[in-house]
Amino acid sequence: MYLMCKGALRGFAKDGTKGITSWIIVENEMVTSISSFFVQLPLFENIQAIEKCEMKGLSYEHLEIIYNPFPEMNIVGKNY
Repeated sequence: MYLMCKGALRGFAKDGTKGITSWIIVENEMVTSISSFFVQLPLFENIQAIEKCEMKGLSYEHLEIIYNPFPEMNIVGKNY
């Protein structure tokens, strides 16, 4: 999971030789592949930098450490 500090990313799926954009993330937004991050399975979508990016990352393991003492945040964070 990342906080986009500068730049922009796009998420897209491939349809033959075409890429179909499903989202764009810009500065001050969170980005991850939700399906991949929370179930810890390989990514099925593509993520591409469309501008030079600076991001701050948080691993799944660190997020779980944060959630453990505050179970209510686990519910809020994963359902947001």
